[in-house]
Amino acid sequence: HARIRSFFSSGDPIPAMPIDPDFPTPIFVLGMPRSGTSLTEQLLGSHSAIHPAGELGYLPKLIKYGHREFEVTRKHREPQYWHWVREAYLKSISMISENAPFVIDKMPHNFQHDGFIRKLFPHAIIVHTPRDPISNCLSIFKANFAGYHPYAYNLEVLGQYYAEYHRLMAFWRQCFPGEIYDSNYEHLVGDTRSAIEHILGLCNLEWEDDILNFHESDRIVRTASNDQVRQPIYASSVASWKKYEKQLQPLIKVLVDENIVARETLAS
Repeated sequence: HARIRSFFSSGDPIPAMPIDPDFPTPIFVLGMPRSGTSLTEQLLGSHSAIHPAGELGYLPKLIKYGHREFEVTRKHREPQYWHWVREAYLKSISMISENAPFVIDKMPHNFQHDGFIRKLFPHAIIVHTPRDPISNCLSIFKANFAGYHPYAYNLEVLGQYYAEYHRLMAFWRQCFPGEIYDSNYEHLVGDTRSAIEHILGLCNLEWEDDILNFHESDRIVRTASNDQVRQPIYASSVASWKKYEKQLQPLIKVLVDENIVARETLAS
């Protein structure tokens, strides 16, 4: 994450890109895993103008850096490389869009790519899904992930990773003020229609009543949230961490030390 911040702090590494109406508009739903990205996608994807494409790996592969290393090479400084990345991505989502004008890319760890997204796709909608930090981390800790999530299985390490995520999102907001929309998980489950209507407004789309029937969709969800998105909206996971506060102290200490959670709020 420090190397990513350095890349975007060293001038303007990516040239300005045009808006091409011949391709669908990407909606990037991103954030920490277990923060509500799947629920947000299922709700938005129930709109007739939006195709939910799931967790696409196109962008990280095109940019060619992984979660474990990021080396700035000569190609990353060449404008033609970024034009190629942009066109290849748009062509890829166009092929799976089913002719919908909007396509959701719900890769949570695209929070690492916010800067690339904002520069490559100036028309894209970026929906970030912040959640109560302790609840989010507990949900991660309980999950049995497929793929590479080495930070997820130790409470102290998980807190440290969450702090890095928090720092990177603060950096993106500083770089692109007002261009990343926060859709808070607690608001989403507490007032679903208001939360989704606001995102639809960013897309100039009207509300459709079928959206609240998202749990009846037979679309395959290949994430740890598969069971949850087959149920109507529920809020039982909000602040559920308080039952385990004693056991979660290694995590809580890191979040308090990093000024992400205020100690005085824990007793409330």
